[in-house]
Amino acid sequence: MIRRRTAAVRLSAITKLIDFVTPDRARAYAVLSMVLGLGIAFSLWAKAPERLRNRVDFPAFYTAGRIINEYPRGSLYNLELQQTSYREIAPATRTYLFFAYTPFFALFFAPLALLPYLTAFACWVLISLALFTVGFRLAWTAASLPRRHFTTGFILALSFLPFYSWCLLIGQTSAFGFFWLALAIYLDREGRRFVSGCALAMLLYKPTLLLLLVPMLLVTKRWRTLAGFCAGALVLGLVSLAVIGFSGIPEYLDTLAYFSRAKATGLHLIWLDVDAFSFFLPLLGKNTWLAVLVLAALVTPFLLRAWRRDPEGSFALAITWTLVLNFYVVIYDSTLIILAVVLSAGSLAHSQLPRGFRWLLLALFVIPWVAKQSAQSYGFQPMTVAFVAFGCYQLCTTLSRQRTLVT
Repeated sequence: MIRRRTAAVRLSAITKLIDFVTPDRARAYAVLSMVLGLGIAFSLWAKAPERLRNRVDFPAFYTAGRIINEYPRGSLYNLELQQTSYREIAPATRTYLFFAYTPFFALFFAPLALLPYLTAFACWVLISLALFTVGFRLAWTAASLPRRHFTTGFILALSFLPFYSWCLLIGQTSAFGFFWLALAIYLDREGRRFVSGCALAMLLYKPTLLLLLVPMLLVTKRWRTLAGFCAGALVLGLVSLAVIGFSGIPEYLDTLAYFSRAKATGLHLIWLDVDAFSFFLPLLGKNTWLAVLVLAALVTPFLLRAWRRDPEGSFALAITWTLVLNFYVVIYDSTLIILAVVLSAGSLAHSQLPRGFRWLLLALFVIPWVAKQSAQSYGFQPMTVAFVAFGCYQLCTTLSRQRTLVT
């Protein structure tokens, strides 16, 4: 009995340690970590300016824009042409990144491709920062969180390593998806369901991000949202067809098949991927699909029950588990977890967030700093574990809260 009490006291003391991280301290730590990260990045660029071409992802999108501007329709997914154009931008690169996004998305880079490369890169960074800022504001408003805490929340979100390091500084595209998903959530809370579905359709630029969001619409009976999504998908499909023409469809499908095979066979580097498939692949090899299916079978009944009991909180759950129960989610896509965190914080409706929630936030903030090294050295991606823990916490709080209300 004494041992149990001693263990309980120690556990309570450890749990209370999170109280040391007050909002003011959290904001200061976030700023310091971002200054450190930016300092490292800018020092590397100063020593080797060619890294802005050879060690970032933006050349793939700039190449797509150039092909749209300079080559006949149907050329977008010509991998040889993409590689040739990529080599002109980044001649010293060791690897080539190919544009495999949905065709309509290339149109956003066509105007940027008219500019010199470095100017276009700078513009895309500013556009991404603006999209992220507006999206975060929309999510904060949708969650009905206090305005007095907005600045602290925004700084914490901005300093999330997967966003500013793996998205913003390398020219990736997660801020685009972040904005449209935030807009869809905001419009949903405002009761403008059809327009919300249209905004959600923009995530078709990377369809894997919709893996659980569309089923969630069905389970929660958001028929107007689903109608808006279908309407938006139809328009984007026609735009995509106009971009590549019927002649470009076979090459587009071949590109998708190539990337799928590369991911399934382990040829694609997975040390920055955070989905469950990538997590299990180094550990289980050919049995990876079985492990993912088992995980999905364990989670799905609770997820469906939570969606039905709390339709308003369904977006937060769908976002978190989309990052896990997936085939292709890279660490920069982890930016979307910020939306799940904001919505979950709003649903807790406490003057102070529960300690368990704050411990999970601390883990989500700190773990990305070691995620790359851990995945490269040990084949173990801790971000996936953090997402599973956060998703389980969401499920537990949602189901227990609804049970209390019913009682």
